[in-house]
Amino acid sequence: MGFQVERVANKNSVIVTFKHSAEIMVNVAPMTKEDDIVHNYKIPSDDCSALLKVQFRFFTLSPKVDGVLGRTYQPGFDNPVWQCLLLDRE
Repeated sequence: MGFQVERVANKNSVIVTFKHSAEIMVNVAPMTKEDDIVHNYKIPSDDCSALLKVQFRFFTLSPKVDGVLGRTYQPGFDNPVWQCLLLDRE
């Protein structure tokens, strides 16, 4: 299986594409002092940490895939979270 890695920003972001299969977008962002306070990470003052944000997009997914992955990535999936967000905007 062939794959390609493409830089999509000056730093910290790439898209990994697996030919005819999937795309994975990876972004690394430093954790701020605000993140540490809000989420109570307890990062020592002489240390640093980063958030790894990962998104997936599948080009072909077997209808036999089950569970959260199977429901979420099937064509026609209606995400109830998006419906709630849309209702909140009205």
